[in-house]
Amino acid sequence: MNSILKKYKDLKDEITRLEEKKKNMEEIVISILQPLGGSCQTPFGLFTIVTMRSWTYSDEVSALKELLKHTKQLEELQGTARLLETSQHVRVMEGKK
Repeated sequence: MNSILKKYKDLKDEITRLEEKKKNMEEIVISILQPLGGSCQTPFGLFTIVTMRSWTYSDEVSALKELLKHTKQLEELQGTARLLETSQHVRVMEGKK
């Protein structure tokens, strides 16, 4: 059992390292794609720059969002909301060494 849990933890750590490496490499890929108009077809796929946006909203919208959050919680407690699905995931918390 411990060997499977260790392998799972090691895999999660490796994925974290690879995600960081990918994030750093993405800046380089973007600098390559920009002069090419934002995309490039290669034998291993079409690479395209995609722009993601983040927004900040007014106090009024933030208050409405908070009200919606509480209203959802109320419906869940009252049984008005309908549960679509449940899923299980594993959380790994660093132990003391």
